Amino acid sequence: MFADDELSERLSEFLEGFQEQLRLEWRLFRKQSFNANTKGAALEEAFSGFLTKYFDGIYDIQTRTAVIDDLFYCVDVFDNPQQNEIDVLAMFKNSKPSILFEAGEMSWVPLSGVAFVCEIKSNLTVQNLESDLEKLEKIKQLEDKTSFNHIPMTFSGQGEVVDRTARCLVYDEKKSVDMDRITSILSENTELWDLFLIVESNEFISSPNLPSGTWASEYEETVEAMGLTEEEKNEFLKWKDLIQGRENISNDLLIQDDGLFLFLYYLSISIPFVPAVDTTKPLQMLVGYRATEKLEDQFLIEFAREIGRRSEIENPDIDDIEQLISDGDYDANEVLNGVKPAFLDRLESEDVDI
Repeated sequence: MFADDELSERLSEFLEGFQEQLRLEWRLFRKQSFNANTKGAALEEAFSGFLTKYFDGIYDIQTRTAVIDDLFYCVDVFDNPQQNEIDVLAMFKNSKPSILFEAGEMSWVPLSGVAFVCEIKSNLTVQNLESDLEKLEKIKQLEDKTSFNHIPMTFSGQGEVVDRTARCLVYDEKKSVDMDRITSILSENTELWDLFLIVESNEFISSPNLPSGTWASEYEETVEAMGLTEEEKNEFLKWKDLIQGRENISNDLLIQDDGLFLFLYYLSISIPFVPAVDTTKPLQMLVGYRATEKLEDQFLIEFAREIGRRSEIENPDIDDIEQLISDGDYDANEVLNGVKPAFLDRLESEDVDI
């Protein structure tokens, strides 16, 4: 084993070197993606590239993508499709099926296949934070409405992990903001977010509700179980102190240094690796919707035929039907009730094409 001081020095050098590597990589991605005309999109692309470098094997990182829950509550929860657009999200690569819907200029993915979402802004302000928390609250609403649990806990192999989509807040820098006010807002809304990062100042906060927030005590228990001498245990526990020893407490939240490193670390230990993630339920809803739509079309055809038969108009169009009903020549409900029994009989005999 290394001498006590030697191990501490090596661990410190290793951590500082890795931190510097992460900072340089982030700045490189920022520089490569910089566009003065589309700063928001450039920042999202930079963060997407950064995450892809470290999680490409298990996640498909997307930018400006909306989410669809299993029962399509997203249509009601979000006021419009653009409000649903997530800055950066990570899809499990082992989703089955791995699908990306395209509708107009919008892209959509099943929420059941999303590992984590990130709202990212260039500057941390109270207004930006509150706006981002509102977005994350809507994601939580979708999960609550569908009793969301897309990750089987038995597959984690990592102790406690989140059994839902992890929710992250990322800011490139903080120019002039009251951090006590920021941490107060975060402290009041811990059920909405999991990870908080300010890149340039290298500050990181994990929600106290995050299961992996117990990593320090779990690490200590692991070291205790290794059967080491007291001196050897102290050497290993120095690693924990290197990270945990630079915490600042504000509004009952721990503000830690080593932000980029801890952000990657917490993402890694908070989300389990699972054999496959089922994303078929939105497809089932679409199949059911299409079948219902076809039934409605068939029923309207039968309705039009009945109107045509009674009025002796061959193949009446919608304008003809509306005019006849408007003129009082036919009662729509009476015609519908007349069509319905025969239509249901045909449906039961599978004589209706859907």
